[in-house]
Amino acid sequence: MAGKKEKLDFETAYRKLSECAEALNSPEVSLSDAVEQYKKGLEYYKVCSGILDEAKQLIQVYDKETDTVKEL
Repeated sequence: MAGKKEKLDFETAYRKLSECAEALNSPEVSLSDAVEQYKKGLEYYKVCSGILDEAKQLIQVYDKETDTVKEL
């Protein structure tokens, strides 16, 4: 992700975040590789979090009693 701003969808960013987590759990990972995986994972986490925040703003709730739609 460094240097290149690519627009990731949630599923891709989540998969890459999971890959970073798996790499961090490997007993063979060196300290420098662990730091790199952590940095990448943090970036993918931010992408996922941003996408979820945007989706949350789009969720609407219908209130049957007042016959209105309100956003959460």
